[in-house]
Amino acid sequence: MLKKLLLSCFGVLLLFPNVNAQDASYQMYPLLDASINPSTKALGGVLYSDVETNFGVVQFAPSELDSSYHKKIETAYSSLFEGTKHVSLSGAWAWRRTDVFSVNFQTINYGTFDRRDEENTYLGEYSAASYNLSIQYSKKLSNKWSAGVSLNELFSKMDTYNAFALYFNVSVSYKVNNFSAALVARNIGVSINGLNDSRGTLPLDLGFSLVKSLEHAPFTFYLTGHHLNDWSRANKEFSGEENEDYSNWFNHINFGTRLRLSSHFCLIGGYNNMVRETVGVSTSKGASGMSFGFQIDTSKIQIAYALNPIHQSTSQHSFGFQLKL
Repeated sequence: MLKKLLLSCFGVLLLFPNVNAQDASYQMYPLLDASINPSTKALGGVLYSDVETNFGVVQFAPSELDSSYHKKIETAYSSLFEGTKHVSLSGAWAWRRTDVFSVNFQTINYGTFDRRDEENTYLGEYSAASYNLSIQYSKKLSNKWSAGVSLNELFSKMDTYNAFALYFNVSVSYKVNNFSAALVARNIGVSINGLNDSRGTLPLDLGFSLVKSLEHAPFTFYLTGHHLNDWSRANKEFSGEENEDYSNWFNHINFGTRLRLSSHFCLIGGYNNMVRETVGVSTSKGASGMSFGFQIDTSKIQIAYALNPIHQSTSQHSFGFQLKL
């Protein structure tokens, strides 16, 4: 019953391609769209399903939680730009093998800035930061299907200005043999108060992921569709213009692959065209949009690294450490 209800909700939501597409919220609450997990970052930055344990996927798709996450904790660190640091801590616990809970805390610290008046007189310093606390729950519906929901709170602070939001993520996952898939509806909630005292709904994001591991080759392939209800989002961020003729569909598709060289080591790569269009410098994009990484696995520990080029002179580095208790 729950599976049919969630699938019906996705069908209704897809009939409305621009529901709550308010891109200003991504600027006010950057953690709405930010993943710090290195494996997810290396696979293009947006991912809703995986055949391996990946807390970055759970952040967006809580239905991906299963008993393999039991008693695992993970911490991750990323240096975005000079003075800006992104840190997260996650943990999961399974109950009766059909119910799994996890908690995730993230923060982006933007550092300190000079406070000056209209005459450029130095008045001291101020700081800015964003925080996200998320509680995820997943229920196994059958051997192949699971459903999940997460409750999230967001808080952003800039000097004396604050912003606070509450929202849900809901998802359905399907897993069989070497294949997995997920449908996701994210950011279902409201901004209770904004940095400018504004209120309103958050930008809904509908997406999916398809993941396939080859049976006789060490490759896993990933295909993700994101922001499918807002086809003009990349255009609005890049040029400020609306364009809903679906000609920019490539901006809403991520590609990734994982090459497992052994049971203890794999190489990861991905591509996100929306990142290339919105972040890369137009005259010198370089490798922006592309992502690379590796993962080291043991029975108790997982270590991961991701490199995300922004343009020719700047790259983002992410590090992750996972421990099974």
